[in-house]
Amino acid sequence: MNYWALICRVCLACSAFFILEGLMAQEARGEWVRSLYAGQSDWVKWNLSQGSYVLEASTLLNAGDVDIEFYDYTGQNLLFKGNKAGGEIIPFTVNQEGDFYIKYSMPVCINPWGACAVEINVKRVQ
Repeated sequence: MNYWALICRVCLACSAFFILEGLMAQEARGEWVRSLYAGQSDWVKWNLSQGSYVLEASTLLNAGDVDIEFYDYTGQNLLFKGNKAGGEIIPFTVNQEGDFYIKYSMPVCINPWGACAVEINVKRVQ
């Protein structure tokens, strides 16, 4: 087998892998969301299937305090909230698949260079 055939097969395998990963629905994910200054809040929408999850919210280098409010698909009905000092780790269960809204706020941000970066992870547990 020559090198070009090997390279083509590797590229084809990688392409197939990434296409399949892109088409498969993600059960949960973590992402950096919009950075906040002290006193600000923002919303992020998450699509979750039925099951048990753990929501983790934190700031880069623990430079701030992240508070979380978790709402149903309407964004009106509060399902739970976490507002302890520092980051949040909240276990919860989803009974019906759908979109959920997470409101995150930053009561305190100790970053002399600007806004505090926020990371929200929603992990499925078995």
